[in-house]
Amino acid sequence: MSSLDFNKRDIDVPNSAKKARKNGKIPGVLYGKKMNNFLFEVGELELTHEMAINGEHGVISFNLDGEEHKGLIK
Repeated sequence: MSSLDFNKRDIDVPNSAKKARKNGKIPGVLYGKKMNNFLFEVGELELTHEMAINGEHGVISFNLDGEEHKGLIK
């Protein structure tokens, strides 16, 4: 299983999700019990490739700040 690279989105930039979509990225939010919400963007082609392999609600692995994590797509 390959891992996706999540790039941090800046919360201070107005319409950052809209700007990410224009650049071919998909915006998202990462939620967790022991962490604050994390705004990210990921490449559209990479995400659709992983979703084709793992399914629409599958478990994916991703890189966040150089650390490997697993999460659910929702």
